[in-house]
Amino acid sequence: MFRPLLLVCVIVFALSAQPVATLTTGGYVKVNGTVIPTTAAPNWPLAASDEIVTAEDVAVITFPDGVRVTLAKSTRVTLRVCDRCVVQLYVGAVTYKMPVSSKLQVCALGHPIKPAPETEGSVSIGANGEVFVQVVGQAQVEAGKGQCACEAGAPWLGSHKTAVVIIAGAAAAATVAAIAVTRPGARSPSTP
Repeated sequence: MFRPLLLVCVIVFALSAQPVATLTTGGYVKVNGTVIPTTAAPNWPLAASDEIVTAEDVAVITFPDGVRVTLAKSTRVTLRVCDRCVVQLYVGAVTYKMPVSSKLQVCALGHPIKPAPETEGSVSIGANGEVFVQVVGQAQVEAGKGQCACEAGAPWLGSHKTAVVIIAGAAAAATVAAIAVTRPGARSPSTP
């Protein structure tokens, strides 16, 4: 009686996708639409294409290369994998801590964010669809140029603005640059 069930479990385990990261949370989080019990969430394996949604609690995704990505409350991301890992941000905010060897990319509403190694920062999406990037330290971040890796880009609707904030240290002033990014060939909503 238990043998068929055991066989099914072994087959499902063998055919399941390889984990690309682990999820840690102490609160409510959904993975692919299923609520993960907090007792199972200390090291929940995540695979490519998994969708993670937080509600009132934060969650931490840890990649094998040492990258830690913290999802803020009310955040929705999807993981993509090709020659690098991509966290595709749809709603909310993430913070990241990059080790020297990582090639992680954040794709926020179709905007590629490529953090430099050994940096910490955050990427968030504003109420009007603006993408905000904040980097702590002296390293720069590439934002809004090119396409997201792993075909993780979302179709751009009209024009979006990206605000890049670089904080060089406690004594240094913050530099803010607003960059208008528009998909090639797209017209501004005000253009007839």
